[in-house]
Amino acid sequence: MKLSSWARKQGVSYLTAWRWFKSGKLPVPARQLPSGTILVEEPLPEGRTVRKIRFA
Repeated sequence: MKLSSWARKQGVSYLTAWRWFKSGKLPVPARQLPSGTILVEEPLPEGRTVRKIRFA
């Protein structure tokens, strides 16, 4: 999810989220693409497990 979308969902301004990212204080993992876009990885809700099942 883009940083702007994450910030809106969290109820903070994009500028605040950007400052948190730049200072290393963003509370979730995020990375910046070569294009400059900052992508935030949303953690799974606590207590939920994801299992990948493959059928033959």
